[in-house]
Formats: sequence, C-alpha cells, structure tokens
Amino acid sequence: MSVAEIIDIVIISIPFIGLIILGCILLAHLQKSVMKLDRKIFHFVPVIFYVIQFIYGILRANGIIIYYTDMGSYGFGSSDWQEDGIICCFLAAQGFVVSSVILITAYFRNKKFTVVTAKKSPKIFAGILTVFLIAFSGVYSYEMISYPYGSDTDFQNQKLLTIGKYMFDELHSGNFDLNKYIYSEDIENIKSDAYSAFKYTPFNEVYFLDEHTVCIYESALFDSMKGYIVTDGQKDYSTPFYKIKGYDNLYSWSGETHPEYWNNARGAKN
Repeated sequence: MSVAEIIDIVIISIPFIGLIILGCILLAHLQKSVMKLDRKIFHFVPVIFYVIQFIYGILRANGIIIYYTDMGSYGFGSSDWQEDGIICCFLAAQGFVVSSVILITAYFRNKKFTVVTAKKSPKIFAGILTVFLIAFSGVYSYEMISYPYGSDTDFQNQKLLTIGKYMFDELHSGNFDLNKYIYSEDIENIKSDAYSAFKYTPFNEVYFLDEHTVCIYESALFDSMKGYIVTDGQKDYSTPFYKIKGYDNLYSWSGETHPEYWNNARGAKN
C-alpha cells in the first residue's frame, strides 16, 4: 500500500472517527446526567437499554426480525434490515462501553456510590432522559417479545411469488423470452416494483423452465443445489418437487443438478 493510499484512508476515516468521539462524549454526558438522580437503580438504566438494543440489533442483522416495510423504499432510514441491525449493535456496544466505564470509575472512586448533590433542574433533565430510555427499552422489548417469528417464512415466500409474477408479466408483455436469465448482479437493472423482492432474496439465477414455470436457483453447498419453483397455476409439480404448504404454485427443490436436467422436471402434470 502506497503512502498516498494510506493518506486517503486516513482522510476518509477522519469524519467517521470524529463522529465516534462526539458520540462517546454525548453518551458519557448522558450517563453522568442520570447519575444525578437519588435512586441508584436509575443509574443502570442506560446500560440496560444498551443491552436490550444490542440483542434487538443481533436479531435484525441476522434476519430473524424482518418487517414487511423493509422491502419498500418507504421505510424509515435504510430499507436493509442487515444494515439496520449492524448500526443498532454498533451504537449499543459504544453506549455500553462508555456507560460501564463511567459506572465502574464512579464505584471505585467512592465505594459507597454516593450521589453527587445536584440542583433541581439537572435532576429534572436526568429524570426526563431516564423516562425516555425506559420507554425505548420497553419498545425494543415489546418488538422482540411480540414479533411473530414464524412469519419470516411467509415473508420469504411472498418475495418468491413476487419474483415469479414479475417474470411471467415480462414474458407475456414480450420483454422476455424463454431464454431470459436474471443473475444476482443484474438486480440494479430491474425497474419494477419487484426490485425489492429481487434485492432481498438470496439467489444466483432466475429463469424459465417453460412458459408456465419460473425456476429460482438459490445456492449450492458442496454437491447439493437448492432453490424454488413458481408456476402460473397451470402446472402441478408436487411429484418431483416439494410443495410448500399453503401455496398452490410454490415449490422448493434440491439436488445435484438444476431442475431442467431432471428426467421428470418438464413432465409435470398439466
């Protein structure tokens, strides 16, 4: 790496490092503010909040908690739940470290943990901050407890159906032919409401088996491939593929080759 490249990296990193330092200062001020309250239990509210926020961020980053608005551009902030989760984890980890250092330092300086006498106004401000942190902790906790975790499967299935519908619509309009392939790197070229479904569905290829069947090749692990089949409702593939419960035209598949090479893949019942 050349000196010029190192200098460029440093210059690019300066604003980011500055934001981290500013964030630490604000978080430290927040922790010191709540410690002006008389009841010592409130001093630990920020730390508890950061722990809850970090757990929520982990669930988001790993796709365990996904909202239907994540697929659209109308969601708050980024529509990418992985980025949302990573940001939550980073902020929570930063806050936890800063608050823990201040709490530990205060404890060792005064093992009785006596609250520094504060005037009424700072105490009111500290009380408002504490209420907000408790409220946000409650929101995160409610989201994690009440989230219908089983709905992730339905969410994924709806994206697959959206991709299938897009392929059939383009075929019928004459924009696609039966030789059309869409690869993962082609996502940005999709100008359609189906863009989000493509973007947030892990796949390598999407193509037609025939005029009634769309194949979605997801991934390969060692010698086994897997993916999905979406039909327009005019073919039944329940024999060669696994029909997904609750859907008449959605199937999953796995094997050593793509479905078009299966002996009975194109011999489905009409």
